[in-house]
Amino acid sequence: AALGPTAAQMQQNSMSGHGDQNEPHQKRRFVWTPDLHARFEAACNQLGLDNAKPKSILRLMNVEGLTKANIKSHLQKYRCMVQKRDAANTASDPSDMPLDMDNDLDASDANGDGHGISA
Repeated sequence: AALGPTAAQMQQNSMSGHGDQNEPHQKRRFVWTPDLHARFEAACNQLGLDNAKPKSILRLMNVEGLTKANIKSHLQKYRCMVQKRDAANTASDPSDMPLDMDNDLDASDANGDGHGISA
């Protein structure tokens, strides 16, 4: 099985390297490059966001050096972002809202008294 590019290769232009000599035991922060994120999104879309699990995403992305922990954190942030985006789209989408509340009440006003309640 051919492995994809390493996470380090995909990040090489994103890492500044500051502090490496002074703090040799500190873990490097993982940087999600646009290419890595595109692979992540493709894996999530293939699995379905609700069914996407870090282990499955890791297998589909096929990037050496990428860990389940990296994906787990990114997936959590990604789901929150999608949820916020969907909520914003729903709130600003006029097709989800009734066109005219008065007309909706009038249509349900079977006895014509203006209250929309049948006697």
